[in-house]
Amino acid sequence: MALVAEQLLHFANLSQYSVDTGPVDGRLPQKPKFRRDAHKQFIENEFSEFLRKNPNSRRVSQTDQARLIQWLTDATAPPISQQESSRRHYVRKTFAWDVEGQALVSLPKGEQRKTRRVVVEDKIMDVVEEVHRCNGHAGWDATWKDISSTYYGILRADVIFLLKRCSVCSRDPRKRPKGQPSETQQPDTATSTTPYNLTLDDLIHDEPNPVTEQSTDESKE
Repeated sequence: MALVAEQLLHFANLSQYSVDTGPVDGRLPQKPKFRRDAHKQFIENEFSEFLRKNPNSRRVSQTDQARLIQWLTDATAPPISQQESSRRHYVRKTFAWDVEGQALVSLPKGEQRKTRRVVVEDKIMDVVEEVHRCNGHAGWDATWKDISSTYYGILRADVIFLLKRCSVCSRDPRKRPKGQPSETQQPDTATSTTPYNLTLDDLIHDEPNPVTEQSTDESKE
């Protein structure tokens, strides 16, 4: 009896360590998440390199956003130069701080009828991915329309770059807009005629006309 009791105790101790030997209810075991995460990390690295090689002043960095919010919410801080004073004046006509939503927004202009939430560079991929998923993996044009009407800080070139790497759309050529060239023919970056845009710091110190420069860029999209 002592031997039997010892064996039962041994098996009871082993039962603490569950081992998944396969499906027990007719369902296949879930695939490990690391494969999806590894693929997403690869795309993130590619997109980070794309942003580095293709700078544009209409994208907003974390530093840019912090400075814009400071200018909009702290009217007591004096500008350090006439250039900065002019830039602040432009910013107050273009952006606003949404106190209720605690978000930086771009004010309506032209045919726009609503504010657009400002998206910093680090969040572009997440926003594009979510919008593209919610619109049923629509094509480039439809996804760009949804994004550009709701968000500020994302370029059409960014949307195209990311959608070309969508695993769902890559398996379904019908997802491409009619008349668009194949994936191998579509360039990732903006055309060679797209001008190089200055950063926020450049705008402060070099004093170009930000309204003219920004309007020109947006019309090319």
